[in-house]
Amino acid sequence: MINFFKRLIAYKFLVLALFIAIAGFGYKAYQDIPVDAFPDITPKQVVIYTESVGNSAEDIEKLITYPIESAMSGLAGVKMILSNSIFGLSYVSIFFEDEYDTYLLRQLVTERLNSVDIPKGWGTPVMGPNTTGLGQVLWYALKDSTNGYTSSDLRQMHKYIVTPMFKSVNGVEEVITWGGFEKQYEVLIDTSKLQAVDVTYDDIIQALEKSNQSVGGQYLEFNKEQYLIRGVGLYKSLNDIRNTIIRTKGAQAVLISDVATVSEGKAPRFGAVSVDGKERVFGMVL
Repeated sequence: MINFFKRLIAYKFLVLALFIAIAGFGYKAYQDIPVDAFPDITPKQVVIYTESVGNSAEDIEKLITYPIESAMSGLAGVKMILSNSIFGLSYVSIFFEDEYDTYLLRQLVTERLNSVDIPKGWGTPVMGPNTTGLGQVLWYALKDSTNGYTSSDLRQMHKYIVTPMFKSVNGVEEVITWGGFEKQYEVLIDTSKLQAVDVTYDDIIQALEKSNQSVGGQYLEFNKEQYLIRGVGLYKSLNDIRNTIIRTKGAQAVLISDVATVSEGKAPRFGAVSVDGKERVFGMVL
């Protein structure tokens, strides 16, 4: 031991250089190592949601959840697949080995989703946000101190004003909304009038889909000038929906207003969130 210290003294400049180098690496590591009071210990996972409005859990399990599970079971690094099928929703969570990169896994899942055959009209599978249950950053509620806005108005403000502002912040992956009423436009069909004009439900759906779209038509040259040709068909008011032509028979046209009532409505919901006994619109930043 004495000889060892004698050798250290003999090479004191080398020892000093090594000490400074190790101290420098230690300080750099101290700056770079992330420190989290609540470290995220959840495994690597990708979540797939599929909304299938109005369909039963049994049909969703057979036509949506099982095909997605079968397609994802062969991916590299898959440890476990959990799923849940409830009324109107399919939920599939895929867990991977820790050594794989999260963004690579999401890319692989996206490629496999393109090969999943979901019946038309049963929903489109989408991946959930790149976060876990421990990724919650902030909860907040929108309050109207003037009592001049409805819960539907507050939800619209949150969707088109508050959410884009939060998503512009670096590191924010997703903003989730609860509460309020989601605005929608309702076409309430009178079945007795359908029989009178010989129109079916499919005729009305096709008429609404075809009428609510814009189409490009290239251009027309006239007098050495170019005039753009386009068909502007997007709905701008409720009257535009009411005046949609379902079909024509001779010189008579059957409109949406002839067989249905068009109005603003609210999407059905299964619950509500509240603060101090009053309903609120909530947001959660991930």
